[in-house]
Amino acid sequence: MTDREENWDIEKLRRFGKWSQAGVPHKDWRCVGEFDAKEEFGDLVTCEMCEKQQIRFVHLMEHPHYGATLNCGCVCASHMSGDSQNAEAREKKMRSRASRRFNFPNRKGWKVSAKGNPYIKTDGVYLVIAENRDGFYRIGYKNVWQRDLSWSKEGWSTVHEAELAGFSIYEELRAL
Repeated sequence: MTDREENWDIEKLRRFGKWSQAGVPHKDWRCVGEFDAKEEFGDLVTCEMCEKQQIRFVHLMEHPHYGATLNCGCVCASHMSGDSQNAEAREKKMRSRASRRFNFPNRKGWKVSAKGNPYIKTDGVYLVIAENRDGFYRIGYKNVWQRDLSWSKEGWSTVHEAELAGFSIYEELRAL
């Protein structure tokens, strides 16, 4: 939880957003996923339960008697599920991933190929970034035991953007 979020107790929350609306359940929600709003959308989003707090790390909360999944911050998710330990663990995991992603372009091990393309071979994963004919950078990737590279369909306008995008591919391949 961020310092700002820690100051929000349940009594303060009950005055805002869906916490104050009749018919909206306040307990027995479960988290069905999470994501980094800054990575997905490039900016913070507003918690859909309190409708007040700006959040980066989003907990997707679902309730059997409510017709929508809500994007919530750690504090609201904690109160909704009644499980602050798991909400905080999810938040910590998302913060850790965001930090690793941010640092990935500066990670030790990046080299430049004979053709001038940045590449990295680490943890059994090989990534290369190459500029295509239309001026966008694409990511070639494979596990080291695979023969051929697969290429991203999407292109990025800078090497740095491609390196950041390559982090998700790296994480996926590393988990295999």
